[in-house]
Amino acid sequence: MDQTELNIVNALLKVIGESPVNQIDLGHPDVVIALGTWEEYSSEIQSNGWWFNKEAWQLEIGTDNKVSVPPDVITVDGPNTYYIKKGKYLYDLENHSYDFSAASDTDLKVNLITEWSETELPPVMYNYILSKAKLSMLVDLAYDQHKERRLEREVEIRHYLVQRHQVRFGKPNAKSTTSAQQLLNNQPTR
Repeated sequence: MDQTELNIVNALLKVIGESPVNQIDLGHPDVVIALGTWEEYSSEIQSNGWWFNKEAWQLEIGTDNKVSVPPDVITVDGPNTYYIKKGKYLYDLENHSYDFSAASDTDLKVNLITEWSETELPPVMYNYILSKAKLSMLVDLAYDQHKERRLEREVEIRHYLVQRHQVRFGKPNAKSTTSAQQLLNNQPTR
């Protein structure tokens, strides 16, 4: 199945017993709900950071002492937990400032978690997000206990497959987590 917005909408309409559409019609209330449901789950699930959307970056300070953050970034995860994305820039919550003139290169070496469109997502993640959205649509708009159980099982299986990919490709390591790095960096010298 092609990972298109139209296919997402039609899969979500099908689960609530609606006929498929040939194009995205924002005048159709169920189409709008389907798109909103997909966006909600896609953003929420991707914001956790996975093997495909979490990358190490060295951010640069601009001439205005601000640090630009790419528009598709959901979360900034770095050694300084006070740094967040706010609008188009990195923001320092501790100092209430966009000014990074005093920041070191290590402060700006961060992991960026980006949001991918439906066409870019790995198929296993696309299917997981779609199964979560289908369950939500069913519960919200056309509750059916038998379908709900079937979709809950589908969500479990899809989640398991995503976790397998995370372990396989994410190269999990307890020492690489932000909290572990903070503990390791603050060790007393011998």
